Amino acid sequence: MGGDPKPNFPKHPFNSPYPLHETLAWLWRNVTGPSAKNPGSLGYIDRHTILNPVDKKCRIGFIGDIMELNGKALKVSESLKGFFSDCDVLIGNFEATLTHARKPWITDLRHDGKVLEGLAALFPPERTFLSVANNHAGDFSPEIFMDSCRRVEGAGFNIFGTVDRPFAEVVDQVRVYTASRWSNKPTRLIPDMGFVDTFDTGRSGFHVFYPHWGWEFEMFPRLEIIGEARRFLARFDAVIGHHSHTPQPVCAHETSGVVKPVAYSLGNFCFGRPFRNYYFGLALKMDIGLLLGQSGSKVARWAAGECTWSFLQCRFLNSRELLIDLTEELPLHLSSRTSCAAQRSRR
Repeated sequence: MGGDPKPNFPKHPFNSPYPLHETLAWLWRNVTGPSAKNPGSLGYIDRHTILNPVDKKCRIGFIGDIMELNGKALKVSESLKGFFSDCDVLIGNFEATLTHARKPWITDLRHDGKVLEGLAALFPPERTFLSVANNHAGDFSPEIFMDSCRRVEGAGFNIFGTVDRPFAEVVDQVRVYTASRWSNKPTRLIPDMGFVDTFDTGRSGFHVFYPHWGWEFEMFPRLEIIGEARRFLARFDAVIGHHSHTPQPVCAHETSGVVKPVAYSLGNFCFGRPFRNYYFGLALKMDIGLLLGQSGSKVARWAAGECTWSFLQCRFLNSRELLIDLTEELPLHLSSRTSCAAQRSRR
């Protein structure tokens, strides 16, 4: 990738990736709860939706932000294991650095080996692909970051999301690309959104964009993100996002005769600190294969088939353990906000 751009993450005050007014708004949402503004009047597709008729080649699972556990053990429920048991691979956002080094800043995130034990209990490590392109990639020194990547790979997992590995070919002819809009500290180690134009999505196969984008603690994407998603669908076959720390809608858009999925944010997979708004996310899986024509014949075009999703909840079992489980609904303080927003969007 010698001709690719260099990341351009500016230095931000207070280690916030946002302008001052957005940093203050982020702090306010941390205290009062996620925003329920729904400028695009978006809703969720059904939990089991056939997007296109396909001859299935594989099934891919996705989770969102794998956040700091704060020394706690990560447990996963049998129902969550069952949800992903028929997947060929699992994709997640590894949003902390695996290290015992002291945190340079209070908002920096740090993992220990317990997170890898929990992830290995969820899904086989050799078929798990973890992106490191997120706003916490620069929390520690470049040497510590790269050592973290090596240690995760040493445990059997697959790492992508560095400037030299901005994508992973998770199965034959299926690539997952990633980039981050944000970085709390300047770093040249992960691809920013300027890398998207360099991704070779013209080759045969299925191409997923897995961006770290949007705004934290907003239950629906802003219009600018919706517009970006539509533009990305001209080049990618699916857009599965993360960073908001709360679930955002799973949608579907028809583009050139094919229905493509957009999950604006999968929210959090886990978090080990006592902040109640950080405990919810989405699990998603989709079939990928060759599109079937009206006569049932295969078309030389890849597409997403069945798409299935569920809400996730992270909860404390005790002072030393967290449990991640499927849940039918968001808790009342979030679901009521979502319902009110949906009612306002229909007026």
